[in-house]
Amino acid sequence: MKYLKKYYHINEDMEKSMCNLSESIREESIELGKEEGKLEAAKIMIENGMDLEFVAEKLSLEKELVEKFLENTKE
Repeated sequence: MKYLKKYYHINEDMEKSMCNLSESIREESIELGKEEGKLEAAKIMIENGMDLEFVAEKLSLEKELVEKFLENTKE
């Protein structure tokens, strides 16, 4: 932050906004990671014979999202 303040004249309000933005990005990344993990788990469960609707319900995912993920990850 010292560099940014010195060369880009960042004030305290801007610094707070940058911190809030970085926190929001971090939180969104965590949520996306959780969803990605659930989708990977769903894929494995379905590949092992479990019903797609059952899997989606138990993992709290939308059925359409799981179907789209499966289409996009076909080998």
